[in-house]
Amino acid sequence: MIRTVLLVIALLPAALTAQSIAFAEDLYRHGLSEDASRAFLTILYEEGRDPAERSEALYFLGEIAFDEGNFDIALADWERLINEFSESERADEISDRLDQLLDVVGDFADASATSAIARSYLRNGDFWSKAPSRFTIDSSWLPSVELAVEWYDRLLVEFPDAPSGEQGHRKKIMTLLGWEETGRYGTSYGVRESMDEYMPQVLAAFEDFARAFPESRYLQGIRFQISQVYWSEKDWDQTRTWLNQILAAAEGTDTFYSQLASSRLANLEY
Repeated sequence: MIRTVLLVIALLPAALTAQSIAFAEDLYRHGLSEDASRAFLTILYEEGRDPAERSEALYFLGEIAFDEGNFDIALADWERLINEFSESERADEISDRLDQLLDVVGDFADASATSAIARSYLRNGDFWSKAPSRFTIDSSWLPSVELAVEWYDRLLVEFPDAPSGEQGHRKKIMTLLGWEETGRYGTSYGVRESMDEYMPQVLAAFEDFARAFPESRYLQGIRFQISQVYWSEKDWDQTRTWLNQILAAAEGTDTFYSQLASSRLANLEY
């Protein structure tokens, strides 16, 4: 069925696939980046198109290029958006953050080279150069959890209702739950380093997440992760509380996490 749908989309004429911004955005949202690019390009260059739609198309063309690691193209699209559609909402949105984006991707994006000769020089130099194309950063002794959380919080403040906000909440909580590095001198982070310091932050972050995205499909998994932390600490009461929250949220439906919660409640103390 999925292959049939994709085939139908592939056979649609470009003008039809680009008939609306909403359609092009749906292509992008469903991971059909190549089809979405064609649709947005048609919108951008089609005569008589509303400037607001053309600016929206440029914005998403930059998004697609950025997702694919084509940072030069993404930045060029967004700079064009600012220059050609300076009065648009998207131009206002991206212009305030373009410098930040340049800081973030500057180490990875090649300098813009409009001359074919200049680009050939770069390629020739790249042939001989064995230097890495990306910088490495030694993060030893740096507060990795706090630095990560600071960026997730910045995302949540600036884009609280965007789909990326949902991901920001989830990643923030998973960061606070922490991890352990392997090896003899591996370091622990987050809750795995200090239950007393980080668990209150996890609980507060979960409340924020549940309030902002009450229907998120990630909530049950995070509830179970929190119950696992308490279970590993032999805090049976808190473990029961969080497992029962999973069952309550499932509302009688037999799901992966409700099954896990029921099984753990039946085999709790050790």
